[in-house]
Amino acid sequence: MSADQKTLDVYDRYISDYEKLISKELKDTNLDIFMKMIKRDGKVLDLGCGTGTASLELLKNGFTPFPVDASLEMVKVAETLLEIKPKQISFDEIDEHDFYDAIWANFSLLHIKKNKFSDILKQLFFALKEGGILFFSLKRGVGESRDKLGRFYSYYEKGEVQKFLEKAALQCGICTPGFLMASKALLDHNPSPTETEVRYWLAGNLCRCTGYDKIVKAVLEVADEMKESA
Repeated sequence: MSADQKTLDVYDRYISDYEKLISKELKDTNLDIFMKMIKRDGKVLDLGCGTGTASLELLKNGFTPFPVDASLEMVKVAETLLEIKPKQISFDEIDEHDFYDAIWANFSLLHIKKNKFSDILKQLFFALKEGGILFFSLKRGVGESRDKLGRFYSYYEKGEVQKFLEKAALQCGICTPGFLMASKALLDHNPSPTETEVRYWLAGNLCRCTGYDKIVKAVLEVADEMKESA
């Protein structure tokens, strides 16, 4: 396992604090949009599943999650929540091919050293089915460092991430993180956008291989669900 041991030790040591913190978090709009973009009953790798909250939402919405995390204590908590057994593995141990319909890596890949990032991306796209979706989120900034607790982080600027994607020789899926982040920003700014407003807001994100209709539809459906639950 290549995961940073000091980072894992922090997560294991403070597992109770993380449980409390995550229980107070608001509903994840990014996850809602993500689920709209993949087929129902699809196989989803929850990469860095933490306490299992995303996998639980995926289960509730008819998907088949495959939760994995390098932290033993996180895996234990997730197993209790999900009543399925997550795998305790690190990113470089993902070895499936053409298996997942989508991968959800929410603030987990930021614990990878930059010199390993493109290799991990290649592994993830190798694990995806053709046309599969990869979502990942990172922290914006420069360089690598540890926080006050000792957790390792890599920081990226947008152009830097694009270069990593190009280096990994990837095409389908490159646009997905940008679309999700832009969609969340739109719904935070305007919870009830028209189709024209959605298309205008997302115009800065370029898709090389298809149209935008399904993405626009997913954003509008999430906006409707937000209004119903308000």
